[in-house]
Amino acid sequence: MTRFVMLGTSEFTLRCTSTLIDAGMDVAALISLPREMLPLNSADVESFARKHKILYHEIEDINSWGAVEILRRYAPDYIFSSWPKIIGKDVIQIPKCGVIETHPTTLPYNRGRHPLHWLIILGIKKTHLSFFRMDEKVDNGQILLQVPFSVDEQDTIADANRKMNEAGVRGIKNIARMIKKGELVSTPQDESKANY
Repeated sequence: MTRFVMLGTSEFTLRCTSTLIDAGMDVAALISLPREMLPLNSADVESFARKHKILYHEIEDINSWGAVEILRRYAPDYIFSSWPKIIGKDVIQIPKCGVIETHPTTLPYNRGRHPLHWLIILGIKKTHLSFFRMDEKVDNGQILLQVPFSVDEQDTIADANRKMNEAGVRGIKNIARMIKKGELVSTPQDESKANY
């Protein structure tokens, strides 16, 4: 059974975790930030972990020696990350098959911080939730899958988040299916088309 460790703080993290569990994947651990460090849009990751009998850790610095040791102990095939901070090389190298990250734009277009806010501000209505293999550069890794979703003119950030979460569930279902069939392949991003 393919083993995942999940990193994140949001409803998106929990929706993706539920989908992996439903797909028969082994979710070995959920990692979140301590309560005082959580972003405003955070979910109750600890209660979710308890409900689903998943081991849970709160880690201040995911790149610290202690965090790296915790992650290594789980020997994950994949780490799935929706972590709100930069992840370093030592963590990226832990999982056997890589770290899967997401970004709610059609990468390599519109890399960088607060992408949902920028989609609304710039009036970009059609986008994708990009699933990619994380590397040491921001939003730069090889693309695994891109799931379309739209952001309407009247949408608030909450609406955009809900649509992104729904795209996340669809994407994770496909990722799990491809992993089971041995068909999960990645394609390099076209750097000539990248912008931030």
